[in-house]
Amino acid sequence: MVNAERKSEKQFAFALSVLMGLFIFRVVAQFVQFIYPVSWLPPFEAWHSATLPYSVLCMFQILIIALEVKIVTELWRGRRIKNPKRGKIYLYAGTIYFSGMFFRLIAGQTFLASSHWFQAWLPALFHLVLASFVIINGLSYLNVREGKANKT
Repeated sequence: MVNAERKSEKQFAFALSVLMGLFIFRVVAQFVQFIYPVSWLPPFEAWHSATLPYSVLCMFQILIIALEVKIVTELWRGRRIKNPKRGKIYLYAGTIYFSGMFFRLIAGQTFLASSHWFQAWLPALFHLVLASFVIINGLSYLNVREGKANKT
């Protein structure tokens, strides 16, 4: 049973690593467009909805990446302990977040296309990536082993 639980942890770690990689790509791509724009990426303005100044946004993005690295590392090392309460909180919060950003994406491409915030599809898409990270993180708390964490 331990091997199946460990395999589950690795599957969650892999899925979260992919989502984290996508988010890191987003942060780096926007930074590249800020310091030295390239033609094969969307322009700098397309990467955010201008709700926050870029310096503040960048700081929050770095904090998010640091948190994601901590979470992914914990799973890869087998140190996640089953915690249904925490898992449900992440799962519900992630589902609400995903639903809101999915609405934003659809509304911005249809009936709210005149609003810049709703129309900014690239940030909404990456919010879906972050929301997916939160949901899968919650699922991992519901599906890993009981008891003491593996200290490998």
